[in-house]
This record gives sequence, C-alpha cells and structure tokens, in this order.
Amino acid sequence: HHRTPLAANAVQFSLFHRYPERNGMLDACRQLDVALIAYRPLAGGRTIRDGSAIGRTLTAIASAHQKTVTQVALNWLLRKDERIIAIPGATSAEHVRQNVGAVGWTLGDDELAELERSSA
Repeated sequence: HHRTPLAANAVQFSLFHRYPERNGMLDACRQLDVALIAYRPLAGGRTIRDGSAIGRTLTAIASAHQKTVTQVALNWLLRKDERIIAIPGATSAEHVRQNVGAVGWTLGDDELAELERSSA
C-alpha cells in the first residue's frame, strides 16, 4: 500500500526449529535481500545435552573447539547465511559471555554438515 520495502522478517529459527529454511522463508529472504531476524535462536533455553543426536553432536563439536554447546549453536546460525541476525537472550552477565563466545571463530564445513544431518 505504501510501497515501503521489507527490510527484515523476524521468525523463530534455531537448530531445533528449522522451519524458516524448510518452508521457504530463508530462500525468500535471500531472493529479496531481506534480513532474517532469528528469535529464540537457542530454542528458548531448551536443553541441548539431552542425549539426542543433535545434543551429542553439539557436545562433541563444542569440546573440539573448547566452546559451549550454546556457542556452537549460535555460531551455526550465524554461519548459515549472512542475512541472519540472531537475537539470543541476555538476561544475565553469563548469557552475554556465552553470546560473545559464539563469534570470533568459525565452524568447519564438515561440522556444519554434521550439525545439519543430526538436526534434520
């Protein structure tokens, strides 16, 4: 109506909630050059050490990088696409430390593929 271009779209997106890439939302953001703002990028605090395939994969990768599973999960999301802006919670100083530790390093391609397989 007002011809204002869309700049960003906020959707839930994480290793545990991958609907934006499955339903075409991420592809649409790529095509339209729109930022995808990923809220609840850590699945709202859902435990990621639950013995599931994704939990085991996150733990192994975190150990290899001397990072936490939270940092690995955030790094995966940030590496997924340059249009993704993650907005993890930061209600404590520890949350901020965890979030900051997710940047400044990069998951390898093989690790990304392993996370993709285990979270599918």
